Amino acid sequence: MDRIDEIMKNYPELKVDLLDMGNELGGYIYRNHIMLNKNMSEKELIPILYEEIGHYKTTVGDISKYSTTADRQQEHRARVWGITHFISKKDIERFKKCKYDNDYEVADELGITVPYLHEVGEVYQAHPYL
Repeated sequence: MDRIDEIMKNYPELKVDLLDMGNELGGYIYRNHIMLNKNMSEKELIPILYEEIGHYKTTVGDISKYSTTADRQQEHRARVWGITHFISKKDIERFKKCKYDNDYEVADELGITVPYLHEVGEVYQAHPYL
């Protein structure tokens, strides 16, 4: 998990642990403690880590039940924060110039999953294959 350690150097106030969280949950943050599911691949965990850092930076209160519109808005805000801090607009512009054949190639180049690439595309309003 070298990438996780590298990312966390920028957030020394946060602690990360890899735990067995079954198959239900990828990650969770409580105060300054991020827990990530050790049963997931690094490709899956890096976006989750950024989203949990996004919660640390943007979320107020316990939104774990998603019971209100405000909770869902905070969840979305943290997800967008994670995406934009993980993959910058410059990255998107660079990949647009490369003319990849498919989104699998782009996802591979970024070290992420294809579904997450699609979320990135939605945030940046980018076309397929960026």
